[in-house]
Amino acid sequence: MFVNITISCLHLDRCFSKFDVTNACIVLTSGLRVTSLKTVKVLHVEGFTGIGTIPSRIEVAREELLGLLQTCKALKEIRFQGLEYFLPLSIPAELIPPTLRTRKIEVSYERDRGHGVVHQLNWDDGQWQHQITADGSLRVDIFQDKLDQQWGKKELAVLSAAGVSINRLFLQRSFSNITDNTQSIILTSGCIIPVLHTLRELSIRYTDVDLEMFLRILAYTKECTKITKLNFVYGKVPDKVDARMIPHLLKQRRLTVVWVPKTGVGYLLDLDAGNWKLIE
Repeated sequence: MFVNITISCLHLDRCFSKFDVTNACIVLTSGLRVTSLKTVKVLHVEGFTGIGTIPSRIEVAREELLGLLQTCKALKEIRFQGLEYFLPLSIPAELIPPTLRTRKIEVSYERDRGHGVVHQLNWDDGQWQHQITADGSLRVDIFQDKLDQQWGKKELAVLSAAGVSINRLFLQRSFSNITDNTQSIILTSGCIIPVLHTLRELSIRYTDVDLEMFLRILAYTKECTKITKLNFVYGKVPDKVDARMIPHLLKQRRLTVVWVPKTGVGYLLDLDAGNWKLIE
């Protein structure tokens, strides 16, 4: 005889793999399956946060998310937190089952806990509403996956529109180019990141940059009025830059330009001379 015991909170810490719609169960990274979901009230799916190597990238498809919510009959809240999880950018209103629209389950998604934006699903239209976290450490990481870049672009737009200071933007193997008018960054997926007037620090990581591209990046940086630091990490940069080609405005602002090659030794660009100097 089975007894229905209420599960106040099911916390899956770096072990959620997918929701099997056909068999109505959660599949863990080990291959084990969680089938007793009808009495779960709160489901917290937690993953990787912060800079470093992400173990896997998991897309939670629209059908999976809706199937999971319908299977958990007692569910009141579900939270996804972690850079490896991708949730749908939206859910067409016509695809939302009436039962879910009535239950108004709280669905939230936070790519990097405490460092950016919490997204909350609006059951009326299937779009996400956005709440900016307030711990004073706003940071956005954008990786090479297309869906990740779309979410990153969305978060930057939310922060920029609110006039909130973006302390750091990390482009992790996701930088591709600068538009001809130097007003936007082009990511590897084709996503466009316009000038960010509240950006404080930009880091381009794991990307080789030639002289022409280096100067285009400086030109884009000039448009970001609050930026104080530009980093090139684990990629190649020009050995020397003609100081006459460096925008005078960046010299006035005393922009800090740092290069950290794969050796891990740091170098600082002398904006007046165009030479790299070892950081002691």
